[in-house]
Amino acid sequence: MKIPFLRDRRQARRAGFDLPIRFRIYLPSCPEISSSFLSGQLQDLSQDGVALLTNAIHSHSLHMFHPTTTTSEQCLLEIQIPCPDQDLTLRGKVVWYDRIDEQGPFLFRVGIQLLEHPKDLRRQIESSAREHQAAQQSPA
Repeated sequence: MKIPFLRDRRQARRAGFDLPIRFRIYLPSCPEISSSFLSGQLQDLSQDGVALLTNAIHSHSLHMFHPTTTTSEQCLLEIQIPCPDQDLTLRGKVVWYDRIDEQGPFLFRVGIQLLEHPKDLRRQIESSAREHQAAQQSPA
């Protein structure tokens, strides 16, 4: 699903994707305090960040953008992207999110600045996207 940005402030060129992912929200000071895994769609990617679509921006007392009420600490995201050999796990902080005005339930576009920069990140995700597309096109 292509969604135009109202004001694009991203600094790096992005490669577009449409790939299911899962993520969890956690506190950097207490990684054991985390949400359950939530679902989303990888929308685009650069070496420095990703954009995803999701209908879940908070879980229990953890909010992906606003500080938690108990610690005034901003949560981080752990994002798992399915890859052919092993799921790719990325960690980052949310730097923006927008509610998408469309029919149906709330949907948010979320921009994440990566804290780690895995080597060949784009190649790994492109390989996963090709496999995902092939699996969707093959008869069951």
